[in-house]
Amino acid sequence: MESKYKKERNIKPVKRLTTRLVLWGCLVLCSIVCKASALPTSDTIITGARLNFVENKGQWPTKVHFRTQMNNATCYLEDSCFTIITRSPIEAPATIAAADRAILANSHAARHFQGYNHHAYRMRFVGANRSATIMGKGLSEGYENYYLGNDSNLWASECRLFGCVEYRDLYPGINLKAYSTEHGLKYEYIVMPGANPELILVEYDSISSLATKDGNLIVSTSAGNVEELKPYVYQETHEGRISIEASYITYGNRVHIAIGSY
Repeated sequence: MESKYKKERNIKPVKRLTTRLVLWGCLVLCSIVCKASALPTSDTIITGARLNFVENKGQWPTKVHFRTQMNNATCYLEDSCFTIITRSPIEAPATIAAADRAILANSHAARHFQGYNHHAYRMRFVGANRSATIMGKGLSEGYENYYLGNDSNLWASECRLFGCVEYRDLYPGINLKAYSTEHGLKYEYIVMPGANPELILVEYDSISSLATKDGNLIVSTSAGNVEELKPYVYQETHEGRISIEASYITYGNRVHIAIGSY
């Protein structure tokens, strides 16, 4: 099966880079309650305040390394994948936390919880290094405590907050960084000299459909659509930053970023 996708993608021999290449993406939630036309063009997953990534000290399943909380979505950063839970942006925080724990623990793709629709899907990095080093960077002030129910095994105190999370060598010579800007949640692949960006392939599990529109990637779920904006790719050279043409190519529920000449 893997060879089929490699054949369809026509993976080329690696080009010898002398400078690094950066592939930049971001997520935009177009929920059923809040239509896409009602969202400011700068919004991404309706984050509210600047995001923090909370370390896991036992308050979530062991597969989770970090979590970031948004107004209408939660993203759990795991080994070689992200799990994203989308929901209505008008829910109370207590309802959100309880529903997220239930969905994450039972791996349910969709669930109605106390009258609200939640949907969990996974962005899986196909062929990625499952032993990649995952670290928080940009330590923030303060911490969070978690005392979930009566089971002290689910309690955690002084959980540190970070401004971004980096996956070192997610693919050979390729790092992934998830972080927050004033517009919301962003992620980028940093391709080091000699590495092959053709290796990057993302599979979307537990979704309704996957399509492209106006260059953007539309991920359809039972809780609405998540839109990933057209990829922005640039190369850092000795002469400065050079933008490179890029586009999404879909193969069923898998996505590859096609990159122009560099």
